[in-house]
Amino acid sequence: MNSLTNTCSNIVIVDDLPNNLRVLSEILQSGGYNVRPAINGEVALKSIAYNLPDLILLDIRMPGMDGYEICRQLKNDPMTREIPVIFISALNDIEDKLAAFNVGGADFICKPFQTEEVLARVATHTALFKSRQAIKAREECLQRSLQDLEAAHLRLKEMSGQLLQSEKLASIGLLAAGVAHEINNPIGFISSNLNILKSYVGSLLRLIDEYALLETNAPADTLKRIDETKQEIDLLFLRQDVLELIGESIDGSGRVRKIVQDLRDFSHPGDSEWQQVNLNTALDSSLNLAWNEIKYKAEVIKDYDDVPMVECLYHQINQVLLNLLVNAAQAIGEKGQIILRTRRQNDWVTISVIDNGYGIPPENIEKIFDPFFTTKPVGKGTGLGLSTAYGIIAKHGGRVVVDSTLGKGAAFTIWLPIKRNDSA
Repeated sequence: MNSLTNTCSNIVIVDDLPNNLRVLSEILQSGGYNVRPAINGEVALKSIAYNLPDLILLDIRMPGMDGYEICRQLKNDPMTREIPVIFISALNDIEDKLAAFNVGGADFICKPFQTEEVLARVATHTALFKSRQAIKAREECLQRSLQDLEAAHLRLKEMSGQLLQSEKLASIGLLAAGVAHEINNPIGFISSNLNILKSYVGSLLRLIDEYALLETNAPADTLKRIDETKQEIDLLFLRQDVLELIGESIDGSGRVRKIVQDLRDFSHPGDSEWQQVNLNTALDSSLNLAWNEIKYKAEVIKDYDDVPMVECLYHQINQVLLNLLVNAAQAIGEKGQIILRTRRQNDWVTISVIDNGYGIPPENIEKIFDPFFTTKPVGKGTGLGLSTAYGIIAKHGGRVVVDSTLGKGAAFTIWLPIKRNDSA
């Protein structure tokens, strides 16, 4: 055994017989463990409380406080209840062994001591204990990260409420970068911790498999108790379900990370840089940002063609698409439908956002792109959203076409040239 792997493992041995203490100490020290002997229960409890060990070897038969009472006190103390206790038992004392399990013992070692058995059982339980401690630490870190994420989400909701009182698109660019940064940090911790947690759980399951190999030498009563415990906790289900739960959490954190990335892309200040953009991807990114506005109000149907890349200002096009998506959601009553369609039309690519909401009154069709024109209640909109969108598309050498029937919905179609116009 590599002693370097055990230099940090501390083991307390409790036995009233000095010879047993000496033999066990020599065996464990040969395996690289730090050993602290205790001649009785009082000394042991003080030593354990002063410096928590990774494992306790505990003799059953001792004058004064016996091993059972020591174990009961350890398991009743929140500071020590997780420390594994291996009882020292005579070979044929089956009743002692069962009683040891009942008070919280993790295992037992038979007298006379066999070096290989002692080291194998100690290695198994110290490894299990350290794995559990590592998982617990990661879970605590994950919980703190989740709390940070909830706090960031609360701040985001508060910011969103403020934005709804003015114009979403007029302010979101100023807030998005900071919010994305606040969310990105805790979600990074969560994603990292989940992957590490998955690795730790996998290691723990492998250790359980290794430990199961030792069951073949156990007495029949012990084997029966182990089988009953496995059935009680449904070990096979737990093995599968814990990995599935972690996998689902990893997927969920990935989706949150994608939202954060879309938010950061939207708020990127480099809007003066022309670049080749896949408009299907741009539409999906804007939909991701607008999803909270849409998800409870409309079914989204995607009807995308394999359109060519378009040279444009990505940030500004996303602003236009987000505006159209939010407007479509707000035009729908309790439950409706939004169709997103992309097509190639000769040297143009078109993007259509179609809703089956209230529609636009004929008298307002010619006014909707006018600055400060709005049909929303006072304080709910500035009337600059569609005006700004119209100006952005015109800057790209394109146009916006509106088709609406009152009571049946509206269709906004953006026409963008595939190649950048020199005048744009």
